[in-house]
Amino acid sequence: MKMTNNYEINLRTKAWGLTLEGDDLVLTAIHNRFNQFEYRDTLAISNFEQLEDAELLEQIEDFLASHKVKRGDAFLGIPRSEVYTFVVEFPKEAEESLSDTIEYQIEGLYPGDVQEIDVFHQIIGRDEQLKVQVFCVPKTYIGKIFGLIRKWNLKLAGITINHLAIANGLSRIYKNEFKAKQIAVVHMAQGQLELIGLRDGVISGVYSVPLENDADESTLSAAFAEGFSQIRVDPYEVDDFILSGFVSESMQLKLNGLGFQFTQLKDTKNKAIPSEGVLGVGLALTALHERMPFKLNLLPPKLQSRHHQLPVLIGIVAIILVAGWFVTGEVREYMDLKKELGRYQTRNEKLREEVVELTQVRNRFEERQDLVENYKKFIYGENLMLKVLSILTQEIPDHSFLTSFSVRKGVNLTMQIETEDFFEVRSKLEKLPYFANVDTANAISQTRSGNKRKTNLKMDIVLEAFDE
Repeated sequence: MKMTNNYEINLRTKAWGLTLEGDDLVLTAIHNRFNQFEYRDTLAISNFEQLEDAELLEQIEDFLASHKVKRGDAFLGIPRSEVYTFVVEFPKEAEESLSDTIEYQIEGLYPGDVQEIDVFHQIIGRDEQLKVQVFCVPKTYIGKIFGLIRKWNLKLAGITINHLAIANGLSRIYKNEFKAKQIAVVHMAQGQLELIGLRDGVISGVYSVPLENDADESTLSAAFAEGFSQIRVDPYEVDDFILSGFVSESMQLKLNGLGFQFTQLKDTKNKAIPSEGVLGVGLALTALHERMPFKLNLLPPKLQSRHHQLPVLIGIVAIILVAGWFVTGEVREYMDLKKELGRYQTRNEKLREEVVELTQVRNRFEERQDLVENYKKFIYGENLMLKVLSILTQEIPDHSFLTSFSVRKGVNLTMQIETEDFFEVRSKLEKLPYFANVDTANAISQTRSGNKRKTNLKMDIVLEAFDE
């Protein structure tokens, strides 16, 4: 029986999102512990552009301080209504120079003046052709956003589009069920209704229409009828309807009158996420995780702030001490079973011609094999991860930080490290009996601080070295 266990530990502990919802600035904070996120709070600052800079900055600072998040732990979302987007196909060979190809052909693709827009793209499919979604954002709006970032002294992790952030958030909330569900998101912004369709783990379409809170049910019904047609989703086949944004009581009653039954989203702590926090949670999760299905960052790399990282030296140790006594006995038992299995295999070769005894030995072999396979569930489980983290904690120099790591197939370890002396770190790991085939997974590059370098290391975990 082939077993594959994949582990990814995110050491970032906090993130937040902010977005411009008409005249409101909306902030949302979350906390994270080992990929278990907790929704904290959402704050809407009304008529923020009418406030004095000092008053607005004070409200932002109070929010960050109360939830202990930092300026660089955030993604900013911009409304879908500010973006012109379309899908275009290219030959697969164009991927290596895709940015240049789009720039060369944009005049024939964009209906307006290409000098007035900034162009971004995202690959959404690789079948016979390369399917690419292109996003065109007016330079005036990008300039406004950059002006606000500088005025508020924010160092963001990035900027994305609201509907992509919502889809990212749902992918983390639904986890493995995300690709199996049909989801329709009803996002209410100031004077705007946005309908987002999600099918088989991809965005099937986005529809936006101006809509005021005092719109009657017939207007709403017509908007939804057109919207579901545009996003190519049958409302009768939708598994979950999600409500997002600030919704008045009267609008809520009208939506209920149209027969909508909205699913209440919850974080991994089973805490309810209110509709006004859905977008912010999606933005915060986009800031928190590097591998998101709808990855798009409109912020130039030179302006992107590093996420807040937790050094491995100040984590995990207490858990290792608690679990250590249990690990020792189990590993020893595993090695004993492995030796005994070897003895039975030797006897099996000698008794090949003795049918009766061969049957008995084979039965005993299968029993022992079941024990070994059952034990693999343990040796590839969290306790092995704790021992690996313990060794790294002890051996990695104080000037080095492990920012993330993952394990594939139980033994293939890949980790990202920032250090002042990369060759010292690699030399230490090569000398340890616990790791083999230590090598770099990509090029070594400078960090933003300038005094460290970062790269990915890959190596194999030697299970036999954990015999205590």
